[in-house]
Order: sequence, then structure tokens, then C-alpha cells
Amino acid sequence: MDFMHDELMDGRRMRVLTVIDVFTRECLVLEARRRFRGTDVAMILGDLIERHGTPETIQCDQGTEFTSMAMDHWAYWNTVGLDFSRPGTPGDNARNEAFNGTVRRECLSQHYFWDISEATVVLDSWRNEQRPAARQLRSHTSSLVQGWLEYQRRPGRGCKMSLGLD
Repeated sequence: MDFMHDELMDGRRMRVLTVIDVFTRECLVLEARRRFRGTDVAMILGDLIERHGTPETIQCDQGTEFTSMAMDHWAYWNTVGLDFSRPGTPGDNARNEAFNGTVRRECLSQHYFWDISEATVVLDSWRNEQRPAARQLRSHTSSLVQGWLEYQRRPGRGCKMSLGLD
């Protein structure tokens, strides 16, 4: 979970909340607003867990929206751990930072937005499209992972590791 910043045509700033599932690499939230508060993020995450279930942890930086009392209460009542990255280390949340770079390169840098509603439409369209080649790669990777998990669940199967000590 992270934020991106951009400007509208008239110079006003907008922020984009990005939430991705690290395992499936699916973009779950791509929402543009003029500003976000901790309560806004908590409401968006509440809607998200109704659709996708509750995660064990959420990786995020130490921005004020994520460290707010509203987010702390939301995480407590939903039994979700907040895994904060260390200050000045974007590598702790590398997958989301890489995704943000892709959003910037493929979507935000390609469009000028008159207002937030136009940005919302374009971002939703881009998120739902999710670049066909990447979607195909993701589905292929996902089927490989599902096949491996299915193989591991078979009786008498499993990952056996030898340390060469016998």
C-alpha cells in the first residue's frame, strides 16, 4: 500500500492510493482523490476486505495516513498487522514501488487530467485492463503456483529436503 502524487491540468495536486496483492500481483485499489486521511484509507480497506477477505499483514510506509489513530484502530479491530517500512528505505516495499513506477509510466504520464473524476475513470480503465501481456503472465504464473500447491497437498507428497548429513 502506497501513495502516488500527480497534478491536474490547473496545477492542483492529486494523490493516488495504490494497494496490490503481493502474492497474485493484482492491483486491488487504485483510487485518486485530492487528499486522503487515515479514516479514508480505513474505509477503503474495509470495503476491500469485504470483497477479498482479510489479509494477515499490510506493508506500507510511515506516512501520516498509515500511522494515524484511525488506521491503528482499523488494524486492531480487523486483526491485521501493519508492517511499516523503515524510513528512507523504499526497498522494504519494493513490489509496490515497482508497481507505482508502472502506473506512472503507462498511465499517469500518458494523460492530462482536468479533474479527479476524469482521473478516476482513466485509472479504473487502466486497472481493469491491466496490460494484457502482464495479465497473461500473471495467469500463467498463478496456474504454476496453483499446480505446485496442489502437488504439495497430495498424500505422500511434499517438499523433502536433504541436508546431506546422513
